[in-house]
Amino acid sequence: MSATDRISDLPDDLLLHVMFFLTLQEAVQTCLLSRRWKNVWASLMWLHFDATKFSSMKAFKKFVDNLLQYRNSLPAPVPLDAFWISAVCNNSNDSLDYSDIHPWIRHALDSNAWALGIPKHRGPKPLSIEGYLFPFTSVHLKLLGLCHFKVDDCFVENLSSCCPVLEDLELKSCAIHITLFYSTSLNSLTITSTEEDRDFPEEFGSLSNATSVELLSASVFEDVVPKVLQRDLSRCVIFSRLKRLHLGEWFLSRGCYPLIYLLKRSPEVQKLTLQLDKASYTILSLICFFFPQFASGLNLIFRFNYQSGADDYNNRAAFPNADAEIDPHEEAHSTFSCEKLRKIRIHCPPSDERAQIVVRILSAHLSPLPSIKIKPIPSKLVG
Repeated sequence: MSATDRISDLPDDLLLHVMFFLTLQEAVQTCLLSRRWKNVWASLMWLHFDATKFSSMKAFKKFVDNLLQYRNSLPAPVPLDAFWISAVCNNSNDSLDYSDIHPWIRHALDSNAWALGIPKHRGPKPLSIEGYLFPFTSVHLKLLGLCHFKVDDCFVENLSSCCPVLEDLELKSCAIHITLFYSTSLNSLTITSTEEDRDFPEEFGSLSNATSVELLSASVFEDVVPKVLQRDLSRCVIFSRLKRLHLGEWFLSRGCYPLIYLLKRSPEVQKLTLQLDKASYTILSLICFFFPQFASGLNLIFRFNYQSGADDYNNRAAFPNADAEIDPHEEAHSTFSCEKLRKIRIHCPPSDERAQIVVRILSAHLSPLPSIKIKPIPSKLVG
């Protein structure tokens, strides 16, 4: 007497929920179980293609092509929610060109996917859509993540006009060559690990609707960032909805001028995260960089008391002479209030002296001073 197949009696929605936790290869293989299972996998609305699961990039490309071709052959269109392509194969040095990926992107957006991403890509050159019509045109796309992609002014202009409901954009290890970043729909913008330090937007405009902004790339020691910020920060609008601000070490330039300027224009900000990834520098070089007026004949002394673990700073009284220590020519009226700012987190390498300087600068400008916590980054993770 054969056992009853109770799993096959479950509704499709429940089977698809189970398949969500399988790799795509495993989900497709369920079609061999019985006639009942033949097309269940094809109704998955979250597709994540991961090249690390394949022996070669050629095998990965063939799998993706065949799967999407099968979906296209179904009697009725099957919509998608999310579509991800992790295009790095650990067993092969081969890489995908944009010509390989383009039809996959179009399949996802033709299926009304609201989330699309290429979280991993490796190759001799960044992916480029040059020669193609703008591929991300969609009235459904709300989340877009791109890795190792070429982003220029034309790309940003099309992004603004062709993705009217785009809310979240993440650019990772991208080659960014733009003079203006413009979007009225974005709620969250993340730029991390650009292709080169000089790959950084020259101007941010019309991001007043953003509630979260992460700008973690571009070293403070590259000339282009301070020059761009000096010219363009004054053009920034009020970030009236911004609640979370996450900045990389470029904010250090000119005595943390970019940081202070952005805080003044973010009345709703609640959480500030500052990330210092580079190795620590000598105190002399730090003072000369932060405060060039002291480069000759130093008359500024900082006293540091860095402890292992996290340091907490909860009140301005801890630094009664901060204004004068930072810049004796600074006017007292430079202080301002971020009424809703409750948390400031500084992530840095262990014993990084820059964190203490940042604390002093913040204490000289913010009144009252929110809770500040310094969290050392493990040495093995420091770039």
